[in-house]
Amino acid sequence: MYGGLGYLAKLIVQVREGQLPEEKLYRRKNKNSREPISPTTRMKVLKRDNFRCVKCGANLKEDKNVKLEIDHIIPVAKGGLSKIDNLQTLCYKCNQGKKDSND
Repeated sequence: MYGGLGYLAKLIVQVREGQLPEEKLYRRKNKNSREPISPTTRMKVLKRDNFRCVKCGANLKEDKNVKLEIDHIIPVAKGGLSKIDNLQTLCYKCNQGKKDSND
């Protein structure tokens, strides 16, 4: 039963017998995992960017249906951090276009 309790029990026995380092029992954090961007940080980025998409200029005053998103300029997968200077406001359409062009 790969990945089940039986497998885990075998790993524990191997650790106790010194055949396996204890670290192997712990799930590694995905290198691409990220902490969520706090509401405070989101608001700071939106205010800095005047509540408009920095790429196309879409904003809520002119289009009540526009969906603004906070985007990482340097993607987390490429080492970017969730710091204000690495975040920007994009509308959904521009953010999706950015993802498509990065593939």
